[in-house]
Amino acid sequence: MTTEAYDDDFDGYDDQIAESWREFTADLAARLGDLRFGSFEFIDLAHPVGNREQLLIAFRANRAGRVRATVPKRALVGTRQPDWSQTQRTFEALDWRYLSRKDEYIREFGRRQLYQAAVQSITLLRGQWGVTHPSFLTLTDPISTVHPFSLTG
Repeated sequence: MTTEAYDDDFDGYDDQIAESWREFTADLAARLGDLRFGSFEFIDLAHPVGNREQLLIAFRANRAGRVRATVPKRALVGTRQPDWSQTQRTFEALDWRYLSRKDEYIREFGRRQLYQAAVQSITLLRGQWGVTHPSFLTLTDPISTVHPFSLTG
């Protein structure tokens, strides 16, 4: 799977779901571009697990003007579980670094790489955590909390 452009290479997903992911990718990249250092600005992507929200990826702007993506330890398979080596391979293939003292993965993206940041995030959301549609996410940013593409009856 490429990290340069969104790739619809997920078997069996229909056109509407693929289009929703494309729109979500573009929206996330635009929101990442709005992050600024020095104020309380962030973007969090969470997914419901049981009766609570599980933070999967957090984005913050840093002093150097880059955007840091962080996957906290509670979103990862434990280091002693059999799936840990697969988790490591997945993140390392996307050039994420593991910070052992914090038990988290991070990746910094320059301002010209924000679409790539969004694409990698979608790759992880779909592949690592099995999120099948953006409507199953909660996106929190400084302005609001939204459920992208919420399915309405």
